[in-house]
Amino acid sequence: MNESSPPRSLYRDTAGGPGNYPSLAGAQRARVAIVGAGLTGLSTALHLAEAGDDVCVLEAYQPGWGASGRNGGQVNPGLKYDPDTIEATFGPELGSRMIDFSYGAPDFTFSLIKRLSIDCEVRQNGTIRAAIRPQPAAAVRATANQCERRGMPVGLLDAKAMAARTGTNRYMFGMFDARGGDLHPLKYARGLAAAARKAGARIFGGSEVLSLSRQAGRWLLETANGSVSAEKVLVATNGYTGNLWPGLEQSLVPVFSAIAATEPLSPTVAAAILPERPVVYEAGNITVYYRIDVQNRLLMGGRGPMRPIGDASAIRYLTDYALRLWPALAGTGWTHGWNGRVAVTKDHLLHASTRSRAGRRRADLPWLQWPRCCHGLGDGQCAGKPPSRRRDHSLPDADIGAEADPAPPLLAAWRQSGDPFGPGEGPVRPVTEKHAAMLRSWHRTIFGRGRPCMRSISAC
Repeated sequence: MNESSPPRSLYRDTAGGPGNYPSLAGAQRARVAIVGAGLTGLSTALHLAEAGDDVCVLEAYQPGWGASGRNGGQVNPGLKYDPDTIEATFGPELGSRMIDFSYGAPDFTFSLIKRLSIDCEVRQNGTIRAAIRPQPAAAVRATANQCERRGMPVGLLDAKAMAARTGTNRYMFGMFDARGGDLHPLKYARGLAAAARKAGARIFGGSEVLSLSRQAGRWLLETANGSVSAEKVLVATNGYTGNLWPGLEQSLVPVFSAIAATEPLSPTVAAAILPERPVVYEAGNITVYYRIDVQNRLLMGGRGPMRPIGDASAIRYLTDYALRLWPALAGTGWTHGWNGRVAVTKDHLLHASTRSRAGRRRADLPWLQWPRCCHGLGDGQCAGKPPSRRRDHSLPDADIGAEADPAPPLLAAWRQSGDPFGPGEGPVRPVTEKHAAMLRSWHRTIFGRGRPCMRSISAC
């Protein structure tokens, strides 16, 4: 399957009209040019346009084409790292701002949807972090305790409460956060695009940016049939980042996440699975996430094969796991299966790959020093610290974006699920071919060439 044609996902089949935007033709000027019409690019375009700014968005395909229109549809509060860790790492002032921003993101999203009247099957029924074994349960409890100390609307769920909330006896512990919810991600992305265009943003589909260069003190973005001259550029391409800017592609490795969807469940089965309709994701190294949508379909997501897929037969380990959770699903048809790329940044990859599967540190992989990176504060303020030869590479330092030229800036941004950072500034350093080869080698070591390791859902 050619990835230029996105898979037949449930979202594509239920999003309604095509939502097509014309391709760029001829020369245009803008103050800000955005490459990529996913949620990051579209949200940026919307808010810039609403503030009266002159913004142009260039998308290789159509808005929501990538992960923004294929994801699990969960709107979850929080960060990958606990609040105490964030504050200890970034200090009480910045750390507190990051925590407030990330845990308040669902309320902001739902209020934005309401304000813009976006029809995207939105519901705010809460998020459950679910733990199967003692170690993840302890981690979830620690997160819950830290959230409670900060007055957040979270609650602890023992095994009995988890069974009542999920419809399965598999979980020993969980945390419920009332701020979470779900939506139809492709409808949401298209709604943001429509709102941004209404606010004055120019959005072009089928307009892959082929080159990016400086000319006469401005940025020149060239497509097959046109060009845009801009003061500032935001590259928001996530797992589909190419070689548009030197070193940017080598700063991340794309991995695939996959989702399988059932036919609408019978009323009896639908009432027994997630009866209050929260969304769920499992705590652990390899997560599984799921929800019941407004048509009573079960959407089951997790790590996917490192190649495009076209139906649920390619991710049988997910559908088999669903049957293990809820035996009443026996005989239910799985009508859709799809996947897409998300970005794993080089610092996350380094952290993931420096230990063997047995948990021992890999002696054959070098410790690398990554450049200092500034994390989205603007005004030259730098929040990150270079990891140097420290032992803990669990927090990303060079993961999101950077100013490649003193003025005017080129920003690179992508959103990874669980990452505590938004679009930021800092120097992008070209990665040598040696480092690129190492990234490819680590990619094979961690993710393999075919079916992913699913030990976290097959154990116990």
